[in-house]
This record gives sequence, C-alpha cells and structure tokens, in this order.
Amino acid sequence: MDIETLIRLAWAGVHRTFARDPGAFTRRLARRDAKTLRRPPLNDQENAARRRGRVREMLLAGYSYRQMMAELGVDFGTINRDTDRIYHLEGVSGRRGLARKLGVTIPTAAEQTRAEIRRRRAAGQTWRRIASDMRMTFAAVDHHAKVIRKQRRATETVNAVPT
Repeated sequence: MDIETLIRLAWAGVHRTFARDPGAFTRRLARRDAKTLRRPPLNDQENAARRRGRVREMLLAGYSYRQMMAELGVDFGTINRDTDRIYHLEGVSGRRGLARKLGVTIPTAAEQTRAEIRRRRAAGQTWRRIASDMRMTFAAVDHHAKVIRKQRRATETVNAVPT
C-alpha cells in the first residue's frame, strides 16, 4: 500500500467516526488537553519539602518520632533527617527551641500522660484499670493522680478567691 491510500483510509475512518458523532472530535480534543494540563508528579525534593512541613506540624503537636514514622509511612532516618533540616533552617537546636522560637507550647510527656489519665477517669475507669490499660505501674498512676488532685485544688483556690 502506498502512502496516499493509507491517508485516504485513515481519513475515511476519521470521517466516519465524526460523521456519526459530531461532538466526538471536540471531546477527543478536550481529553487530550486535560491530559496535558495535569500536573507532573512531585520530585524527591518537592516531596521532602512537603513532608518536612508535616513533620514540623507534628513536632509542634508533641508527636514522638515513632508516631510520625507510623503516620507518614517513613523510616527513622527520614524523620531524623527532616527534623535536623528543620532545626538547621530555623537556627535552633531541638524541639523545645523550635517551639520557643515560634511561640508554641508543647505538652510534656507527663502532661500528656495526665491528660490521658483524666480522660480515662472521666470515662469511669478505675485507677487499677487505667494502670493496666496504659501499661504503667499502679504507683506511677497514683503519682500522676496526686499531681492532678494538687493542680485541681490550686485552680479551685484561685477561682474561690473573692474579688
């Protein structure tokens, strides 16, 4: 077959297709344009920059490295590298320094534990059950309970002072 015959056959096929459905040509062009307008996938640097933003949020929210690794689906080295880069860019030397620079307060591990104990007590759990569920000794839960009671008494006395 020569080139002219191929062109005629191809044109006849295109002509038949578009003669049956006049909108097919514009739909085909729209599909082609939509494919070219798609954003290309992010490269490694763009992925890292996006991930570092999320790591920064998680650092300031008090997440542990293990929690960050689980949520982001990356390994320890990646999290460690990202946090080092964040600290370097901010000119600080750790999570507390980052929080101080940005004016954010990060709850300590003890504060997070006490918040969880308060939540469980409000739900009606016993002290022993809390200790068991949180994998702590009863003495540790009892210590946190004393601190919680002390804090509550302090706020009650502040609120009870007449003005």
